[in-house]
Amino acid sequence: MNKKERDPYWDIVKGIGILSIVIGHIATGFLHNFVYTYHLAIFYFVAIYFYNEKKYGDKPYKYFGSRLKGVWFKYVAYCWIVIFFHNFFARHNFFTGIPQYGINEYLVEFLNTLLLKHSELFLSAVWFISTLVIANGIFAVIMFVSRRISKVFSSNDNIKYLAIITASIICGITGVYLTANQLELEYHSHTVFLIIPICSLGYFYRIFIKNTEFSKKFSKWFIFLPVLCLSSLTLFIVAKRGLQIELAKGLIINGYMFYIITTTGIVFCLTLAKFLIKIPIIKNIFSIIGKHSFAIMALHFVFIKSVDVIYSYFINETRPEIIGKWITSYPNKLFIAYLIAGTLIPVLFSITFDFVNEKVLNNIFKLNGEKHEKIL
Repeated sequence: MNKKERDPYWDIVKGIGILSIVIGHIATGFLHNFVYTYHLAIFYFVAIYFYNEKKYGDKPYKYFGSRLKGVWFKYVAYCWIVIFFHNFFARHNFFTGIPQYGINEYLVEFLNTLLLKHSELFLSAVWFISTLVIANGIFAVIMFVSRRISKVFSSNDNIKYLAIITASIICGITGVYLTANQLELEYHSHTVFLIIPICSLGYFYRIFIKNTEFSKKFSKWFIFLPVLCLSSLTLFIVAKRGLQIELAKGLIINGYMFYIITTTGIVFCLTLAKFLIKIPIIKNIFSIIGKHSFAIMALHFVFIKSVDVIYSYFINETRPEIIGKWITSYPNKLFIAYLIAGTLIPVLFSITFDFVNEKVLNNIFKLNGEKHEKIL
């Protein structure tokens, strides 16, 4: 049986998202504010878009387990690699002031990653992985309860949808309250509550829009292009006014504006992907970037700072406070170099891991008569 062909459109959407994350970390001002309106939210949206209700609707624990299994090995593998080189980064001034680890510090960091936690600076971007898994689990529970409620009314889908919307609104209000009052939960779970309405939006998009006649018409350039322009203009105005959304720091403007702006950002990503998929070369580039988004998320800080260290060596810059400035030392000179290094090198790294997985690990498991799913 052949594998179902992967839809490049959604890889392009993820490619836009992860490239925006890298840009957001090396840019300042307007461009930083622009990409931050959507760069994480789009991943929550896409994750639940692919939620399989038929398979997991009555088995939320199984869905949570499958999502955890899908990211756990990647998370641990990439974190261990970065943590292993921590002392190398410290000795070579990748960041000023980070202490070197002893055996005990290494042990704590390695073990913490097994619980999807760490304190490694160069892994700052992967904080959202645990929130993604938890958000998936909470949505699965909401779906399970909503389906049970609908069965009381002869499996009325409208009742199920109403229950999902109600639960999402409650989660959203809770998330806004926690975030606005700086009430931080473990694993950044206050962000999870905030983002549940965005997850539900991904579900309803697939149910009511994706497979409809409207969606087919929306693929026409004379329809999606005006929507792309309008959403871009909206985000442009938001960014120019200095309104900031940064989930890691709890910056959400306010409740209703956060959801309006973030939803506009998602529309921007979806319509931009419609445009990019029509340009073969660009389509392939963004599709590849999207396929390897996890590696880019985990490793882009390391390779961005590597650019600073290498460039400093060639210009004979020896001051640690310059070389080790966070996040970048030469933002005006090396922006393109940061962008290329922060995306291309992690992609090559991920491709190598995929090769090892396919050629080595799969064969090991086959020898034992076990079915092994792709882990990276």
